[in-house]
Amino acid sequence: MLHRAGVLAGILAGSFFLVSVGLNTWASLGYLHRLGWEFVGGEQVPWPSSLARGPYGWAQIATFVITGLLIVLLAVAVRDQLPQRRARGFAVVLLALLGAALILAAFRVDVPMLSGGSPATWHGWMHGIAFLLIIATGALAPLAMAAAVRGDPGWRPIAVVSVAAAVLFVVFLFLPWGNATFLLAIITLFAWIAAVAVRLATRQQSQRDQQGTSQDQQATQPQPVQELPRPARAAPDGSVRNGHADHDPYVPVRERCGLSAGRYRWTIKSAA
Repeated sequence: MLHRAGVLAGILAGSFFLVSVGLNTWASLGYLHRLGWEFVGGEQVPWPSSLARGPYGWAQIATFVITGLLIVLLAVAVRDQLPQRRARGFAVVLLALLGAALILAAFRVDVPMLSGGSPATWHGWMHGIAFLLIIATGALAPLAMAAAVRGDPGWRPIAVVSVAAAVLFVVFLFLPWGNATFLLAIITLFAWIAAVAVRLATRQQSQRDQQGTSQDQQATQPQPVQELPRPARAAPDGSVRNGHADHDPYVPVRERCGLSAGRYRWTIKSAA
């Protein structure tokens, strides 16, 4: 159940964040334009963080919190599915830190930060720290994941995808196209998260298929037939023939009963 919830959370995290931010941006265009925001170029307005102070700020705050929780859930679900390596712990911790940083980003930016200024309150500082954590973990978490799954056939495509995602994420951050390239960086990061979730789902399905095949093979294997002991048969001389060939075939009846000859006669006399 936890693994399925983690897979669903990882797939939905990016689409939920992007759709929510897109709708909020469209609904808050007048507010953003007053700040000097433009999709390409424009003033140095922190986006989408600035939406938290817009007319639908509650929606952006909820988006940060819900998206962060979804990523943390994916980190918990993937924890015991990665190969037993030292890098596994780093990959899980960095992925969980990415989710935690998104949750911390729910603290609203200060008014001076809307125009590129420094934080003036504690929640402004919390948001600034959260932003730095998102940038750091967005670049390091894919690299740690690539190191954790390298050479493992069950996670084979994720290693290459993770390295490519880390490189593209950093490149998009440094391109001088403002919010357009920052959006591309966000899309790259969420695409990598979705890829990890999808690979986790296919890995679990393949494990269930292998278990089902193994059980079917065990059920169709012929079971060894246990030979029942053959009944003893009386020989012509009054002895008993044993049913097994590895024993003496003729065993006297009195020896089988543990009776001596004298005791045998005494028993007959007493009975008479």
